[in-house]
Amino acid sequence: LYGDAEIYDPRTGEFTPAGGALAVPRAFHQAIKLGGPNKKDGRVLILGGFTNESGSIKPSSRVEIYDPTTDRFEAVSAGLAGGGRALFTASLAYPDDGVILIVGGLADPGVVGGTWHLYKVGTGTIAAGPLMDSTDGKTGKIRYNHTMTYLDNYGFGGTSDGAPGYVLIGGENSAGTIGTTEAYLPEAGRFNVV
Repeated sequence: LYGDAEIYDPRTGEFTPAGGALAVPRAFHQAIKLGGPNKKDGRVLILGGFTNESGSIKPSSRVEIYDPTTDRFEAVSAGLAGGGRALFTASLAYPDDGVILIVGGLADPGVVGGTWHLYKVGTGTIAAGPLMDSTDGKTGKIRYNHTMTYLDNYGFGGTSDGAPGYVLIGGENSAGTIGTTEAYLPEAGRFNVV
């Protein structure tokens, strides 16, 4: 697990060390740049991953934020709800509001890997639900090591209704590799099989 961080400048093609180290050394986490078209931000939210918790490496619920104006990392009190996650996906769902969609993951407890959460910076989880194939309405098929792609103009059922969405593809769980694809529409607040 590493706690160091570097900043890449595409204009020069060079990496330079960040001014501080991560508050928590981690691996297989997500880093999301905050800000949207109407609300500039520039900070980077670092979520979950494997961390060392009392001498044991396991999925973490810890969150921290990097502020480029101070060149420092700070722990955030509102961690990931439900438990730790690693090998999950995350993306800005509502950029101007600082809301991130967090999906699946190798989790502790394991059932968290069958859920999605909307995480708001400064608040924590504001909504959650199951991935597909849910039997209890709370958790669905566990999925980690998958990909998640944002589609700007996506609609369920093959129609285009102007609503943005996300598509989850592949991944794995304890049963092996996953050959299904599922889609999420933030406006509907649910996942569907594609």
